[in-house]
This record gives sequence, C-alpha cells and structure tokens, in this order.
Amino acid sequence: MTEKKEKDTDILERVRKLCDEAEDYWQDNFKRGEEDRKFVTLDKTQWSEKDRKARENDGLPTLTINKLRTYCKQYINTTRLNRQQIKAEPVDDVADPAIAKILNGLLRDTEISSGAENAYDAAVENVVYSSFGAIRIHVDYVSPDSFQQEPKIMAIHNADSVYFDPNSKELDGSDARYVVLKTWVSKDEIADQYGEDAVNDFESDDQNTWSNREDKTVCIAECFELQRTPRTLYLLIDGTTTFDEPKDTSLIHDKRDSYSEVCWWYKLSGSKVLENREFVVPMLPIVPVYGDVTWDGEDRYCFSLIHFAKDPQKLYNLWKSSEAHQITEGQRKQYMVSLEASRDLPEWSDPNAYQVLRYNHVDDQNAPVPPPQLMPAMTALTGILNAADGAKQSIEEILNMQPAAMGENVNNQSGKAISLLQQRADVSHFHIADNLNKSLAQIGRVLIAIYQKVYTVPLIKRITGEDGKTERVQINHQTGGQGEGIIDGILNNLTVGRYDIRMTTGASYISQRQENKQALTQLLQFVPQIGQAAPDLLVKAFDDGNMLDDIVERIKKPLNPALTQDGEDDPQMQAVMQQYQQQMQQLQMQLQQAMAQVEDKNAERQAKFEIEQLKAETTLAVAQINNVAKAELEELKGAINLILQHMQPPQEWLDTNSQQPPPTQQQIYQEPPQDGGFFMPEDSQQAQQQKFVPDDGQIGSDTQIMAAMQQDPELDGFQGISEQEENGQ
Repeated sequence: MTEKKEKDTDILERVRKLCDEAEDYWQDNFKRGEEDRKFVTLDKTQWSEKDRKARENDGLPTLTINKLRTYCKQYINTTRLNRQQIKAEPVDDVADPAIAKILNGLLRDTEISSGAENAYDAAVENVVYSSFGAIRIHVDYVSPDSFQQEPKIMAIHNADSVYFDPNSKELDGSDARYVVLKTWVSKDEIADQYGEDAVNDFESDDQNTWSNREDKTVCIAECFELQRTPRTLYLLIDGTTTFDEPKDTSLIHDKRDSYSEVCWWYKLSGSKVLENREFVVPMLPIVPVYGDVTWDGEDRYCFSLIHFAKDPQKLYNLWKSSEAHQITEGQRKQYMVSLEASRDLPEWSDPNAYQVLRYNHVDDQNAPVPPPQLMPAMTALTGILNAADGAKQSIEEILNMQPAAMGENVNNQSGKAISLLQQRADVSHFHIADNLNKSLAQIGRVLIAIYQKVYTVPLIKRITGEDGKTERVQINHQTGGQGEGIIDGILNNLTVGRYDIRMTTGASYISQRQENKQALTQLLQFVPQIGQAAPDLLVKAFDDGNMLDDIVERIKKPLNPALTQDGEDDPQMQAVMQQYQQQMQQLQMQLQQAMAQVEDKNAERQAKFEIEQLKAETTLAVAQINNVAKAELEELKGAINLILQHMQPPQEWLDTNSQQPPPTQQQIYQEPPQDGGFFMPEDSQQAQQQKFVPDDGQIGSDTQIMAAMQQDPELDGFQGISEQEENGQ
C-alpha cells in the first residue's frame, strides 16, 4: 500500500509538472484564440467596454454588423461539403491490397458509427475561430458484457483544454511525447465515483487551477504519455528481428541499440491518481488541428482565419454606427430661432415633438422679429458611406475572399473571371485544409494501429464501401492454400504488414458535381449509347431531388443484373450463376480434351515430318553411294572388255566339234535372271554380262535404297555390254 501511494505521488508530481509546462507555453496562443473566437461568435464583443460606455453616455449607437462571421461560415460550410477521405495503402511486401481495401472499409465504418463528422466539424470551427482544434480517438469495449474493443472518433469542442507537448513541431502532432486534456466536472460526481479523497481542498495557490469552490467543480486531467525503454534489437540469420536475445548466439547476425515504447494513460484530480493503464498502441490518441501557424525563431504564433481582419471589422462597425447616427439626426428638424421669438414658448425646447410651432413675431418694443429658420440637413453622410465601403473592401482584401467567392452576383465580370476569383479564395486558405488533411492522416494511422492490435482473433466485421454500402467480411480466418488476401494461411490477416495513409484532395463537392454534370452532358451528345448502357448511374449523377432511389430502382428492373451488380443476393440470380459455372466447367473440360487431341495430331504430324526428313537423308546417302559405285563399275567394265578382247576359243573345241558351231559368247555367259537383282538386262545380248553386276551385298540390301534406285533410272549403274562392243572383239 505504501509503494502504491508513493507511486501515485510521483505520478501526480510529474503530470502536474507537465500540465504547468504546457499551459505556460500555450497561454499566449490560447488567449489570442479566445479573443478571436469571442470577437466573431459572441454579441457585443466587437466594441471595447470603454468605447461602448462612452458612446452610450453620449447617445451614440454602437452597432455590430458581423461581416467576419459570414466569411467564417462560408469557409466552414465549404469544408463540410468537401469531405476528405482517409485511405490506407500497402507499404511493404507483407501488406496486401485486399487487406488495404478491408482497412479502408473499417475506417469508413468507424467514421460513420462514431459520428466522426461531428468531430471534424468541431475541429474546423475551432481552427477558423481560434486557430487551434483537436480530435480524439477513444477505445472502449463494445458492451459491458464483452471483451471485444473497438475505436471511436470523438469531438473536442473546447480546444483550449488540450495542451500538447511544447517540443512538438509537426503539424499533425506525430512527434509529441505527451498531451494533457483538462475538463471541469461536478465535485459530487467525482466523490461518488472515486471517493472523497479525490476532491479534497487543495493548497491556496492551486485553487484556480484544480478546483472551483463557487461552482463546486474540480478539474480532472487526462494525460497520455509515451514512455520509452532502451532495448537491444537482434537481427537473426533468417532475417527476423527480436528484442529477446536468443540462447544460441550463433543465430545472431547483427544487433543494434533500439527502444520499445508504450503509451500510458493517467486520469487524476489535483490530489489523487484516479486511473492509470497502458493504451492499446504506442501512439497519442489526441491529434491537433492547426490553423495559420507562423514561426519566429523558437516562438510559435497561431492565428485564426479572421485575426488580421478584426481592425477593418471594427472600422466597419464604427462607420456604420456613424451612418446610422447621421441618418437619425437628419430625420430630426433643427431650427435657428432668436430668443425674442421663442421667449415663453415651451414648444421650442423640443420642436420635433410638436406639429405646430408658435413664435413671437414682435419684441417688447413692437419691433418685428425674424421668424425661425429650418436648418439644412447634414451633408457628411456621403463621406461616411465611402469610409464604410472602404472598411468592407479591406476585409475582403485581407481575407482574399471577393464577392464572387461569397456567392454574390457580379454582373460586370465573365464566368471565367468569377471562377478564377473563387479559385484564388480557395488557394489563399488552402493551408488550413492541408493542415486538416495532415491531422486526418494521423487519425488514420492511429486507427490502423488499433485495428492491428485489437482485431487479432477470427471474427466477422462490418465494412463500408465508398458508395456507402455495407458488407460483412471475415477477418483472421484460418484457411489453407494461397490467394488474394491470404497471408501465411490466414484470410484477411490484419496483424501483419505495414500500411500508410493517403488523403484524397481536390475541388469542393459542389464544384465537382457541377463539373461532372457538364462533362456528362457533353459526353452524352457525342456518345448517346451511354444513356442506354448505364441510365441508373446517369440519373444518380444528375440527382438534385429526393426521388433518386425510387427512380434508380425503377430503371434497374429491366436491366441485366450483371450490369447493376445487384444480383448477388437474388436466389434466381444465384441459380443462374451456378448454371453458368457448370457450363463453364464443361467447356473447360471440352477445351482440355480438344487440346489433348490437338497435341496427338501435332505428335503424328511431327512423326510424319521426321519420316519424310529421314527419307530425304536416305535418298541423299544412296545417291552418294551410287556415285562411288558407278565409278568403280566403269573401271570393272574396262577390265572385262580387255579380257574379252584377248579371249580365244580352245583348240580342242575346234577339233572335236568341228561339225557343230562353237557356242557364242552369249551362250557361254548367259544365266537365268536372279530375283531381286539390282540391275535388270534389257535384252539377251546383255545377259552375258549379268554375272558382273554387283550383288546386294556390294551396294546394300535395304528395301528403301532399292526403291529409291528403282524410282530414279538415272542412278542405275552398268547395264551390260552392248552388241557393238561384243562384235568389236
């Protein structure tokens, strides 16, 4: 118990020190912003108390014609029409575009469910009126009987109650180390909830800071503080990082000095720590929204939209009050009358209260007295009107918001000139819109970090699309395989990956709508088919009334559901889609079979091609062989002829067979033709040379070679000895 009390004492001392430090730093800016806010929002604040009393004593009017409020409302409402969107984008290789789409749906759903537009509008109003606003993200349980948490975007209407780290210089507050939020609560309420010791009387010097005895209220401070702990970061050989040193030091590839960070939340009164715990993510959940920020060395000056136009507004009020006074005095008739003419006549004390005025036409000596004369009206009114117009023009020039930018009719200027004036007004105050975009981007980063920390178990969440339609998706669902949105076997795993925020910027909503209408009108003139393909979308684009939904639904009925994307929940459409899927599967099977047949035919065609190629190579080889054989046969032919020339019949034949003629050379060498011989004799005279024809073994017995030789007669070799050669023996 003693340790806790000492710990609370340390917390109280540190947090109160942070509060004092931040209050001292922001005091001048907050005071200036408070004066600007009251000047433009409250009545009777554009005249100083001294001037007001002096004029009232003199019977002079003190009119307040608040031109600045109109300019402020013009900018605030333009920002409301131009709603910016927070969009998540994947950064590293682990982040998935499909998960980024789910995060965008969660961001929009959080904005809608928590009424984030109220928080954004309150921040913009504070920025315009007093140069500083703030937006808060609160994480709480869905219900009292649930452990599921979800974030909400909350408005901070009193921006002067937020004190940021004075060392923070980023416009989105991302470099701040702490932030303090103070609120005044009923003393009895705090005592009932946290005990009487939470509202004990404080020291006298703290009465104005932490308690108000007259109102019976106490100041409750919430402090979010980032606490950093030095750590050593280890890089393992498998590429992973960890703050825990592995037991096996061989797994360490590298290490460096780093830190781990947590965000701690304290809730305390001036005398007691009411609550304290760790926030879900190490980021401050309160984001600042700045207006016009100017740095002079280390001194920061924050100005509202109307700060430098306050003096022209005061002059405008003065001259308009003088104008009213002059007009009022001009309606009163003033007379110049002598004492003798008005003596003893009461009506001349207030001539405007009488319809008939009497005067003494003679004096005591009966001498005529001149009648009273009506004084001419005051002629200084023209100068006052010019001065009032000059003050009004000064307001327009300082704010750079001409009448065209305020929607006033300008007859002597072209449409292009009016558009340029409106654009100039938007550019002159774009720094405020840009600062808001930076703050909203930081809101998106904090929300994504919360999603990745809170949504760690399988669940089904509602997301909202850009068109405002909602759907339910599975998050962190265990599944097998790979595909879109699946990381490490988990579908829509929000716990991994790094995502950044991008803001969509552009022209105001009204300008975009008018430009889109003009563009669509021109496009329809050249491409009228668009009206037939998407009539519902065209009606939606041109909508200016309240019957849009009925018109669109009536147009969608005769359209193909596949075009309108509304047939997903229709049972008939689902049946048709299943039928289409079955047909697609059948077509895919048929396609596979056809491709298999085509592959078989391709194989057959390839085999035929190889056969033909082999035939051609064989024919070429046979031709080469025959050329060599032809030369050898020519040599053999010459040798045979030489032998035949020297051959003579034996003498025994001549003696014993004198009665019979000797056999001819043809009879001696004639042999029956051999089947399958390579050469066939053309007549009987060549039969005697048959035995000199090379056999199959000399040239080859391949049937393809024989067929090739038979097809080409020019390749035939020695055909036998001609009759002339035989007779030439």
